[in-house]
Amino acid sequence: MNLYLQDFLNLTERVINQINPDLAMHHVRVAYIALQLAEKTGLSKKECAAIYTAAWLHDVGVAVSKDRNIIFPTPANENKDHEKKGALLLKNIEIFKSIAPIVENHHLSDQEYNHYGIKNQIVHVADRMELILRRFSGRISVHADTICDLLLAEHSYIGPKIEHAIDQLRNCDYFWYTLDSRNHLITVSKNSPAKNTLIPPSDFLEATSLIGYVIDTFSGFTHMHSHSVGDISNLIAVNLGFSSNEATLVHSAGFLHDVGKLCVPSNLLEKKGPLSNPEYMLVKQHSFSTMEMFENSPSLKKIGIWASQHHERLDGSGYPYGLTQDELEFESKIIMVADIFTAMIEPRPYKKSKKPLEAIGELKTIAKQGKISSAIVAVLEKNLHAASQLIKDF
Repeated sequence: MNLYLQDFLNLTERVINQINPDLAMHHVRVAYIALQLAEKTGLSKKECAAIYTAAWLHDVGVAVSKDRNIIFPTPANENKDHEKKGALLLKNIEIFKSIAPIVENHHLSDQEYNHYGIKNQIVHVADRMELILRRFSGRISVHADTICDLLLAEHSYIGPKIEHAIDQLRNCDYFWYTLDSRNHLITVSKNSPAKNTLIPPSDFLEATSLIGYVIDTFSGFTHMHSHSVGDISNLIAVNLGFSSNEATLVHSAGFLHDVGKLCVPSNLLEKKGPLSNPEYMLVKQHSFSTMEMFENSPSLKKIGIWASQHHERLDGSGYPYGLTQDELEFESKIIMVADIFTAMIEPRPYKKSKKPLEAIGELKTIAKQGKISSAIVAVLEKNLHAASQLIKDF
């Protein structure tokens, strides 16, 4: 299975869009502006790709804030906290390690600007340009000259190389039309320097942990739940004889299985009493929404399927599609068991946690009912101690 960087970036956009649509749009437009500036300044393809990726993730530190209503940083309210937080997350991910210094210093004061390299400067200028775009309603393209003039007038420290690139963009019709496009994500992705960049499964796993942190930020009682399900799914896959790469992909799907919960009101996820029927319908939608998150990430489609089927059951009694044993992916069956076991062990607002042996007993009963795989439960039972240690809140 080939996994591509742009598909992962598109997935982050879908995730962040559920938290803050303005922030998601800001990321995509800043990435596009930064790429165009980098190309106009004559930078190498490798440098352009690094700038583009850093710009796409430059405010990821904002995305892990617990306040869903937080406004992305502007010159009026910015501070360095989100830069440091974002860089810290990226430094621990191999494929993003090299861009962490750009993310850590993309808000530059007049005095700081010339102390940083052109990569930081371009992301900074692109960020400032995108904020200026927001001052105009309607079609941005009709204000091209005014936007460029404002950018240069308000940031007089911009050097001649980037200033020349800005002047070149004035007359690039496609540039302004892309920023105006309702399908800007698709348009930008098609011309992305990351669209043919392959991600090894191990690096992809690290990258999915970034999304896992975003997911878990918004529900205190499931803190680290995504990571626990991923870890236990990996344990089961390894003990079933999966290759390292195959198990790593299952691990990644486990990390991402609850990404759709970002579409569910947090007050329902954390409700301490029983859910009403309408509330339960809203909560159940998260598995359907998980699949939707992968719509613009074709190389990740299989992972999306495995992640989204964790509430299906072998006898067709699950949701959202009511799939039966023959219709379900085997990898989905692994994540199904890992998710049920983790949910039993973890403390929840509406129930007490169970002991590992008690949880295994219940899983065996569910397996006898034909709802989950008895073979997978048996593998989990053989590795019960190790699995229990992987549950972060246990």
